[in-house]
Amino acid sequence: MDVVRPRTELSLESVGDSSRQRTLICAACGRRTDTIPCGLCGGNPLLEGRYRLAETVDEDALGLVYSAVDLRRAGQPVVVRVLPLRADVVAAVRQQVAAWSASWQVQPHATVRSWQHAFVVGTGASGALVMVLPHSDAPRWPAADGRPVSVSTMVSCVDALLEGLVVLHGTDPERSCGPLTRRRMAVGEGGHPVVLFPGEVERLADPPGEPGARPPELEAGAWCPAADLYRVAAFGLALRSGRTVAEVHREARSTRRPADATGTEPAERLLWRWLVADPHRRPSHARAALEALREAVRPVAVPRRVEASPSVEVPVGVAAVRVPSGVDTSKRARP
Repeated sequence: MDVVRPRTELSLESVGDSSRQRTLICAACGRRTDTIPCGLCGGNPLLEGRYRLAETVDEDALGLVYSAVDLRRAGQPVVVRVLPLRADVVAAVRQQVAAWSASWQVQPHATVRSWQHAFVVGTGASGALVMVLPHSDAPRWPAADGRPVSVSTMVSCVDALLEGLVVLHGTDPERSCGPLTRRRMAVGEGGHPVVLFPGEVERLADPPGEPGARPPELEAGAWCPAADLYRVAAFGLALRSGRTVAEVHREARSTRRPADATGTEPAERLLWRWLVADPHRRPSHARAALEALREAVRPVAVPRRVEASPSVEVPVGVAAVRVPSGVDTSKRARP
């Protein structure tokens, strides 16, 4: 990728003290170097003149992801994601990236990581969007292993994600959580999921790998808030079933759903209803979805006082029977 070189002269000097620190990935040519400027291509190896790329990171995200440090912030560890843009959107992204980046400066909710910086590199119709996020030591969400989580765990995770969407969808313009899979999630405080790469930026790049692994309306490139509700529902059902999110997407589109597709719990049945192809048949916004979820799992109200009914007999052997008020328990029942 091409980067803008700083105006100051660069000298051929080491960038670290140890062999590991001296090894970095040149942002200009993509090869490893240990000098500034790069001893291989002569360019500035620092991305945007400030980010030293250390290692590539295996992430479930489009583009390349690097572990890096921000030299303008005393070597603060960061994560850098570089997303190659389609030629037809480069100019538009250049115009809006500053405002877009500013809208992510403040962390919107505990379930969503904020961006620290975003910019476009490259020239002409060739460009890439770079998103910088602070490094996080939060553990990653466990990979799918076929073992389902409990209903209460699923509901807790979905509830937390919907709370985050209430905030994201309430901004102007509305913001997206982006694709949701286990590998794109970390485990935050209290066990709630944290979205590592938020934002509906995948629509700016050539579509990735597996078809059918995203909301149907995004096949045409038209994002709407209901697409995020589809994603949350698929993620919750994947946790509950032990399957992958892609498998849940395929089941939702199948004309022959598995026998357990509707689920036995109210929360499961509710989430399956959100996996309809028509986004207008899903909740209109995240707050409505959150209210529907909480209503679905609300405990059934039990009357505090039950009037006596002499005609009703309690079968022998029933434990912990609640005795209605007004019933005389002073006399033992005759054998």
